[in-house]
Amino acid sequence: MRHLARSYGSSCSMIADMARVDAKMGELIPGSSEVIRAEVVHAVRRECAFHLADVVLRRTDLGTLGHPGRAALTACADIMGAELNWDAATKRREIEAVEKRYQFV
Repeated sequence: MRHLARSYGSSCSMIADMARVDAKMGELIPGSSEVIRAEVVHAVRRECAFHLADVVLRRTDLGTLGHPGRAALTACADIMGAELNWDAATKRREIEAVEKRYQFV
């Protein structure tokens, strides 16, 4: 809850509510000790995030300390794909775009 309050301020209750209604939304993104699935959904639904890079690099803390790992990118792409009706090729392109950004860091 502290992480949500620090990251989202008064909007933290919307994210917490998603996790209360659906326990899966409260699950951590692989490799993260704080970011939950509901944060990715929130980024898409409420913050108009349409690209994986936006979620990983700007809307959550996933990419703050460097590459969050392939499992985290895949999990986020799957969540976003369900929200945005991405096919497998789109998910793959979105993951590749994020990984390309880390090549130059």
